[in-house]
Amino acid sequence: MRKWLLGLVAMAFMALPVMAQDEPVTNLNPSGAIVSSLPALPPAPIDPGDTVCGNLLYDRVNGLAAARYAGGGLDSWVMVHCEFSVPTEIQAFEWMAIDNTDGDWNGFDDVAIWKAATVEGGQANGVGDVLDQPNLPNTRVSNGEIIFNRNSWKYTLDITDVCLPAGSYYFGVRAVLNGGQSFILTVPCDGQKPIYFQSTSFGFPIAVPGRNVFGVDYCAAVNVIGKDCGGGDKFCEADCTKVKAKRCNICPPGVQKSNTPCQADPECRRGAKGKVAKLDCPDGLGGTCKYKKCKLNGICDP
Repeated sequence: MRKWLLGLVAMAFMALPVMAQDEPVTNLNPSGAIVSSLPALPPAPIDPGDTVCGNLLYDRVNGLAAARYAGGGLDSWVMVHCEFSVPTEIQAFEWMAIDNTDGDWNGFDDVAIWKAATVEGGQANGVGDVLDQPNLPNTRVSNGEIIFNRNSWKYTLDITDVCLPAGSYYFGVRAVLNGGQSFILTVPCDGQKPIYFQSTSFGFPIAVPGRNVFGVDYCAAVNVIGKDCGGGDKFCEADCTKVKAKRCNICPPGVQKSNTPCQADPECRRGAKGKVAKLDCPDGLGGTCKYKKCKLNGICDP
């Protein structure tokens, strides 16, 4: 219990009465009225992808504040780290949380995405340098378990698809509440980078490692949903000044796709050499066009 309080003790003075442990688990709408006594499945994200980062296997050890009051006031970001080797389309987020009281839920969330260097360099101040979208509709579904004398919930938030270049990022989601707070449950880090925390309300206007606040490292029960957004199919263009036909009637001169993937050189730097492999003859006669003296021209060809 003490470890859990490390995450919540600074916020305890904001707490409201909670449901007793033997009360039934229910789905609630933002007004607090009971709408169902059974858990319901959240709607699937549009054009659903896969989990590209994170997991929801919470450890029942702690809860970390991630919330904002609907009318302004208290703010807390929990920032989770993800790293992508290819351009990745971000579509949705899922996370496991407990709320101070079930009636606090407002039905909306904020989401932000930061470049890792911004967060780890101490420059993040609660505004995403890649994406910052407030008041997005969410769903909240009962997980069917009481944790710390509170109902546990699975939150789901769909966003307008964002294609991120390969790289290292931090993601933040926080419930917009009528009062009280929402706490994302913790998971074992298992090789992941621990969370960062930002909250002007609690004296951390710049993101700091979670251990600075809680005394130990934590990771958070957050899933990032997405898919490869075509980086594997895109290659830098190359201007070629020499081409040799082998059993071809025609070999197109000029610009060709190189064999340099865009994710390897996202700027497709001008002046860089971009070897173009032998290409099949466009006339379908079974020969090849061999290109030489090629330079990348700064364009990523989809």
